[in-house]
Amino acid sequence: MSASGTAMAALVGMLDDTPPSPEALAMVRAAVQTFLHHKGRLSLDRCFKVPTPANFLRAERDRHITEALRAIAGPSDRARAMELRRMLLSMSSSGCWNRWRQLDGVPSYATTLQRCCHEVLSHGPDASAPYVPSERLLRQLASEIR
Repeated sequence: MSASGTAMAALVGMLDDTPPSPEALAMVRAAVQTFLHHKGRLSLDRCFKVPTPANFLRAERDRHITEALRAIAGPSDRARAMELRRMLLSMSSSGCWNRWRQLDGVPSYATTLQRCCHEVLSHGPDASAPYVPSERLLRQLASEIR
């Protein structure tokens, strides 16, 4: 089964015998209508808006950043973003990220915030170097959390 076929099957619940949600059926209906409207010239991946690998990694990174920002208490979005950036820089420069990367996972004693920070650092363009997002990106994502 192709990637779009598997995604569609999972979307409508055919893989685990759960009934499809109305939102899933609406998405399938819209994708099929787009495919038919363009007379099959668009790929199903594009009709279903399947993300490219780079977009998927970016979305994963942003999800981990958002989860970490939610775990940080602060008086403002900017304060939470600055605290997260400080934690990411500290984790990457202290060697903690590198040790955990060599362990091939996060130790069981790590907190949720440390797990999120490790994932954020691991989602960079170069897998061998930690990725610390810009303060601007962190503030943008912090402001979107409500």
